[in-house]
Amino acid sequence: MKPVLPFLKRSFLLLLILAPQLLAAKPLPVFTGDIFKFKSAEYKLEINFPAAFEDTVTTSEDNGSTLYTLKASCSVDKVLYMVTVTKHVVLLSNSLELADVSLNSFAETLKAEIRSEADFLYGDLKGREALMYLPEQQVYAHYRVLLTDKLQYQIIVLDNAETLSETGADFFGSVKIL
Repeated sequence: MKPVLPFLKRSFLLLLILAPQLLAAKPLPVFTGDIFKFKSAEYKLEINFPAAFEDTVTTSEDNGSTLYTLKASCSVDKVLYMVTVTKHVVLLSNSLELADVSLNSFAETLKAEIRSEADFLYGDLKGREALMYLPEQQVYAHYRVLLTDKLQYQIIVLDNAETLSETGADFFGSVKIL
């Protein structure tokens, strides 16, 4: 992989020189060893992907307010690694209850069977996690949701395996809320 690194450095420098406004608006993948780091000050998130990722920001309306949702994802060997962060207008109080609503909504939207679910801790924050089976796609969803302030984080690994792989565990373990 060493020949790729100089190319990435040159590409990054070229983007720094030619398009500083793009750098301010959209984070770039940073290759460090075997991982690609996503970092966004605006969405208060840092996470390591196992491969180059794509990211987008979409808007939607909710009760007359505009919500912004960041989605970053990559696929490696038919396994999807994804994180979404939604900026809400109001503070998200009762975050554990809202995390449960998010988990159930995710399962309902994807017609998933919840196999197991539990609370988890991220520092002082409580979130929800679940293992789901999506019969239509014949895959498992390893799902975590965490809410803090006005941000809702969903971290997802879609895989054929019921047991979370080491790469999947590393993906979940790399989450840093800034």
